[in-house]
Amino acid sequence: MFLATFPRSPVDALVGTLRQANVKPYVMDLAPLAICRIPDVPRAIIVNTRLDHLEVMIIADRLPEVIRRLSLPGEVESLAEKLPLVAEEFNRTVLFYNSSHMDKPLDSTVPVFVCGDLAEAPETWQTLIGDRDYSVSPLPSPIEAPEGFNPNQFMINIGLALKELLAEKEEANFSLVDFNALPEAYLPEHFSIVRVLMPVGIVIGIGLIILAVLLGANARTQIEKLRSEVTVGEDRVSQLQSDITTLTSQTGSLQATANTLNNTIAALQLERAEMHEDLRVIHRKAGTMAKVTVGDITHSGGSVKVNGVASDEGAVFAYARELRESGRFSMV
Repeated sequence: MFLATFPRSPVDALVGTLRQANVKPYVMDLAPLAICRIPDVPRAIIVNTRLDHLEVMIIADRLPEVIRRLSLPGEVESLAEKLPLVAEEFNRTVLFYNSSHMDKPLDSTVPVFVCGDLAEAPETWQTLIGDRDYSVSPLPSPIEAPEGFNPNQFMINIGLALKELLAEKEEANFSLVDFNALPEAYLPEHFSIVRVLMPVGIVIGIGLIILAVLLGANARTQIEKLRSEVTVGEDRVSQLQSDITTLTSQTGSLQATANTLNNTIAALQLERAEMHEDLRVIHRKAGTMAKVTVGDITHSGGSVKVNGVASDEGAVFAYARELRESGRFSMV
């Protein structure tokens, strides 16, 4: 979590002025955070000096961990007069950070970038860092500019523009802090496709639920019909068993006939079991596919004929493939 606070009254006054000019702001940033977005390195020290203030920013692991802003005395006009105070604040900020991060201090490998008045005066850089071995250079601009354009005077503007222009890259080391400082009350309203699609989605969802209920009722009807057919077959088997028992009790001479009937019964029982398993597989596969509804089923010898309805041709092929892969049928 990155937390930033700033005065409310200046923001209200700024937005009110923009509205008077018929300008609609949609993104805002804090100046130090905008500058921290410019360097493409994971760790860096940035010193920004202006006419009436200076800022020292320390970036570690692509996050601005320390931002120190100090107003300069109004009577100080030249950079030479401001330089001792700038150098003092620079050293104080570095010492403060190193004392809190003794395991990973700001060593000589961390670059120092300057912008503002310091960028125009390279002869002051050594005085700024003192006896430290930091490499000092102007803050480089990551965007292209026409010849003769001095980006040093517009680093805050460039940092604000990078909120929209900077593409996310895997190898990039730009700052991770990217939030809109414009208060939510001032953000322009955006068209929300979610608000439009939500009622449509609800209607579609209700329709799908009703369709599922109807399909479920139809499947239950078909199952009851198949159960009645199985019951008839079971009654037939029971009748045959009764007949065999009667014939066996009448005479031993009919033993051969009884054996034949027993074999017939066994075949019918096997056929019934096979038929029951076929029906179970046919309905189970159809039950896993919402686009297929099974109708009449005719089981004749070693063949099964299935009549049903599918939403499209692809569903028919998918259902046939499911039956084929079940291993239950030699050919579909």
